[in-house]
Amino acid sequence: MAAALPKWVMLERFIFRRDDPNSFCKDERTSASCTTCTGARFEVSFVLAEPPTPSCIYLLWPEGPKDEEVCHLVAAHCDLVLLKLDSLVDESMPFGEARHEYFIYIAAPTFQVPPLLRPLPQCMDYDPDLERPMTYAFPLRAVGLLCHGEDEFVVASLDVFRCNITLKMQAELWVLRSSSSCCHDEGAENWEKKRLPILCTRRMTTTICGPGSPMRWFPSRIPCSGSRLVFVDVARPDGTGLGPMAPGTGFTMTFRTLKMTGNSIMPWEWMNDAVITSAELWAANTSEHVPRKVMMLPLVSIDMPNIVHVVLYGWETGSFSLVTIDSSDKQVLGSGVTYIKSSKEGLCTDDADLVRAKPGFFSHFLPSEFPKFRNPNSISATQRFVRANGRMMAVAGTVESISSGYNKPLIVVTVLILSPV
Repeated sequence: MAAALPKWVMLERFIFRRDDPNSFCKDERTSASCTTCTGARFEVSFVLAEPPTPSCIYLLWPEGPKDEEVCHLVAAHCDLVLLKLDSLVDESMPFGEARHEYFIYIAAPTFQVPPLLRPLPQCMDYDPDLERPMTYAFPLRAVGLLCHGEDEFVVASLDVFRCNITLKMQAELWVLRSSSSCCHDEGAENWEKKRLPILCTRRMTTTICGPGSPMRWFPSRIPCSGSRLVFVDVARPDGTGLGPMAPGTGFTMTFRTLKMTGNSIMPWEWMNDAVITSAELWAANTSEHVPRKVMMLPLVSIDMPNIVHVVLYGWETGSFSLVTIDSSDKQVLGSGVTYIKSSKEGLCTDDADLVRAKPGFFSHFLPSEFPKFRNPNSISATQRFVRANGRMMAVAGTVESISSGYNKPLIVVTVLILSPV
């Protein structure tokens, strides 16, 4: 009898493309297939592991483009995962045409039924250079997915830019309201595009905040409440954004919670949870247990908000490992997980493509709860619908100025999507 799947996982953003069926790692419990707009069949399978070990997505697409970066993990929420595939429909030079397609992976369309994949309607936008509509590819780190109700979900992309004509800042929001049912009416689902002015002239950046957000202040939803977000920041006094620590320096991890108060006057409240310095961590743990390296890409556990998984990267050797920290007592839990022993050794393995690509994938692992929807004994149909169809859902937009190391403050436009459990 197969072991139960984890309650939640840390999804590796790199897609393991394996077009040889003999090297394609397949788990029947998580596999699903679909067809692209060109008629090419593809299959995805999730190989899952308990955190902090990353879980991997394998892709079998023999007729797809041979470029490694044609499939992307975009977002995840509840029992849904959003994927993006790029197909070549015109290989003429110098430009050709790529068709950008988004697919929803549904872990539990109904109980006792295998997972399924279905395409979303293509998002078309007019290209003034080519003078015709083209499929639009959203920035990968600016897309959010929200599951709501029995089979409803919303996909949204938020981008902020400066208009070339008016030189004013604008926000462009694309939204698709849909159903996870595969039996939908043709044309019933459509992308909506809205463009909004922003009263700001300074440097800006945007993000859609939710499970899997790429922010440095990284939020993770707490299942026991559904009305709060936990943020973890790793601050470095050496002034280096990415790279090895300067000699004699360390880092500070700060845990904060953004909580909904229910008060209309002050609907949000910040709570300071914990502050952990590298000196405290190193004093409480040996160098063998916790290497003296900067901790990066913190990911808060969905089950326990005081638990955080962090990455330790060896800049000299290309090693990649993960450790788990309990913020309540500043202790490292269990033994670390070696993901890549070294780049030299990794290039001699079957996963050499991951080793080559990993330096370009310095972003958080994507947390997902979809595996527990594949465990029939862990959640009932009623629990699933109640969990996804909570009475309260809030979308709040904020614009704030923060210190960013630039001469001028950095303006951050943030969209927080909260849903109860």
